Amino acid sequence: MMKTLVLSALSAALIVTAGVAGAASTSPPAPEGGPPGPPGMMRGHGAWGDAIFPMFKQMDANGDGKVSRTEIQAAGDKRFDAADTNRDGKLSQGEIDAARDAARAERKAEMFKRWDTNGDGVLSKDESVGRALARFDAVDTNHDGTISDDERHAARAAMRGKWKERREDH
Repeated sequence: MMKTLVLSALSAALIVTAGVAGAASTSPPAPEGGPPGPPGMMRGHGAWGDAIFPMFKQMDANGDGKVSRTEIQAAGDKRFDAADTNRDGKLSQGEIDAARDAARAERKAEMFKRWDTNGDGVLSKDESVGRALARFDAVDTNHDGTISDDERHAARAAMRGKWKERREDH
């Protein structure tokens, strides 16, 4: 019973931690109504949809596009066991903090790897500013060096279309 309670608390903490990076997102809630829960979150977009869907996809061990209770249990057991560094079947606050910090460090490393376009292990000013300029150039469709309201609205509509496509694919 205690392991189940601790496992539930850890799973909730890890889901919340995964969503922390995007929690400040100003994305509107998913247009679908319905009760909260994994299916709605997987269809949604923004902080929760972006954070939750990859986790569910990863838990889909047999690749059937569905996550069974058994797959959730296996993923939870794996996360619990990885966090339970002293193997006592319980998680201390220190173990939970360490697991959260490790997940955060992994996300930061993945982000840095995407930004370090030449793979040299350092982020140059050109790489940093280049990302922003590439996004600017993509939105400035008439290439006049400014982004008008029309271009901004068109870019937002295009992004919403991509989000919609992504939701329909999943």
